[in-house]
Amino acid sequence: LILTNLPDSQISFDSLYLPLIPVVVGIISFYVTRYFSQFMNLETKTRGVFIISSLILNTAFILPFIVLFFGSEGLSRILIFDIGNVFVIFGIGYYQACRFGNHEITNMQILKRFATAIPLWAILLSLLLNYLNISLKGPVYNFAKIAGDLTIPLLLISVGVFFEPRVVKFKAMFVSLFLRIGLGLILGIILVNLLGLEGI
Repeated sequence: LILTNLPDSQISFDSLYLPLIPVVVGIISFYVTRYFSQFMNLETKTRGVFIISSLILNTAFILPFIVLFFGSEGLSRILIFDIGNVFVIFGIGYYQACRFGNHEITNMQILKRFATAIPLWAILLSLLLNYLNISLKGPVYNFAKIAGDLTIPLLLISVGVFFEPRVVKFKAMFVSLFLRIGLGLILGIILVNLLGLEGI
């Protein structure tokens, strides 16, 4: 999906700030959520889930709708945006998961997570191909195209398969949703106005 869309997309200089947005949102959300978690009397592992859930942006679930409404241009922008999200997930998120899970973690382990993050490498390779004006062709493109086309329906199916509407720890869930949606909306409005974002 990434390799068949990003190399042929028109990427402007204005798109380069997009990876910074999830990093800013993730860091602010992390500190705000960690502050509120101190007053909720949560178990260590539950507190970890509470904090981590606020800083990770689940962009994979919106890809089918981005493709449907905005096409390849919208997909290219969300993929560039996701570079920052990868750093948040495998940086702050991974560190906090190990910390609250009582596992020791070293800087080398964090770097290893970055080095083995396939989506990050796919995005960086696609940006390089875009910069060099190289497009995938032949069997390589055909294989990537088929695999990419399967991604959209598989994402929709996985959402339905793994969705379990159960209420667990209602107070923590409600506060987490409120911070995630409310704080996310506020930060989104602020960033849209500061960066002058319009359209897609």
